[in-house]
Amino acid sequence: MEKANVFMLPQPGKDLKEIKSYRQVSLLSPVAKVLERVILEMIKPKIQSSSSQHAFKKAHSTTTAIIEVTNHIVGGLKM
Repeated sequence: MEKANVFMLPQPGKDLKEIKSYRQVSLLSPVAKVLERVILEMIKPKIQSSSSQHAFKKAHSTTTAIIEVTNHIVGGLKM
């Protein structure tokens, strides 16, 4: 479990008397961030993602997901 220093940052042009006029900012430990990155690089090659996953994947987006679904629909209609 990570610990973070959290503080409230006022949004410009908002009423400072209202809580919704602030946004939370979390500062994480730089050492923890580096450690996470090192561990991620070590385990990333061993993790297999689904071929249908488009989120959080390099060179994939909502556009590639729509193209894949459209190709399945067109393929089905051709049958």
